[in-house]
Amino acid sequence: MHTNKIAIFGALVLSFIIMTTGFQMSSINVYHVPQIFAVDMQDEIKGKILPATPITYDQLAKSERKQIDCLAKNIYYEAGYEPRLGWTAVAAVTMNRVLSGNYADSICGVVYQNNGRTYQFSWVGMKNRLSKINEDVYNEILKVATNIYLNYNPAIHDPTKGATYYHADYVNPRWKLEKVKKIGAHIFYRNKRDVENIGIAL
Repeated sequence: MHTNKIAIFGALVLSFIIMTTGFQMSSINVYHVPQIFAVDMQDEIKGKILPATPITYDQLAKSERKQIDCLAKNIYYEAGYEPRLGWTAVAAVTMNRVLSGNYADSICGVVYQNNGRTYQFSWVGMKNRLSKINEDVYNEILKVATNIYLNYNPAIHDPTKGATYYHADYVNPRWKLEKVKKIGAHIFYRNKRDVENIGIAL
């Protein structure tokens, strides 16, 4: 009888481990790639990723690091304490604006763009009031920003499906744009004129 109880208890523990592992696997954010690899995206589209040499932020040229810094700061101040999908969504909007050809022609240009009245991303105009950066969070965001800078393909990596605008979910600017979806604390929109140049089918 005692042996049976031990066997039953062991089976229950094993089942719990299997269920927990299955849950962790199913909850992985498919938009985040934790290793910073230069990947051949055409091979990824075909369902396979070829081995590639890891590229770190420090190995990149100063001009490239500057663009990544702009992207990372934009992610941090716009969605720093959201889930990683929120980080990717903000990064996608930034990259989509560059790709569209209708805004600035670089990441830093897009992030710091001013239409004469206000900045496109509100944090830029609030620099003197921003809190000190949490280095642990920022370093994780920097990895994501580096990976997106090196590998971004909107057809694969864009959870916003071509958005070039978003706003916080507690405001309603009444934009005459196509509403795509809500991700984290933001609602994302796309502009047909922008999408045509980004390379995402409507």
